[in-house]
Amino acid sequence: MGDGLIDSETDLISRYLPELKIEQCPRVEIRDLSRHTSGIQSTMVDMRATLNDKLLGLTNRELSFSDDRVFHYNNINYHLLMLILQCLYQKPINELIEEKIWQPLRLEDS
Repeated sequence: MGDGLIDSETDLISRYLPELKIEQCPRVEIRDLSRHTSGIQSTMVDMRATLNDKLLGLTNRELSFSDDRVFHYNNINYHLLMLILQCLYQKPINELIEEKIWQPLRLEDS
């Protein structure tokens, strides 16, 4: 948000990932992903799958969704945030972490 690429934490994720069809949960906001209150459930366990594979997997099946907005940790929330950042910056997530976190903090061996 500091770079102006995301207007607000209340932006809908469909604005940034229109290819993700989530009709059953159309009101999921950026902050829902970061707080793990999106209601999006995923049972993907293939740790070798790329983020794009995971997105493709989500678009090809119905997602489990609950609109009660209770905290439920699920890696898919962070995977979707990473996809949004990669799309906005047009860079892989490892480069973004290096550029936005490690370099400004002058971290070398972390």
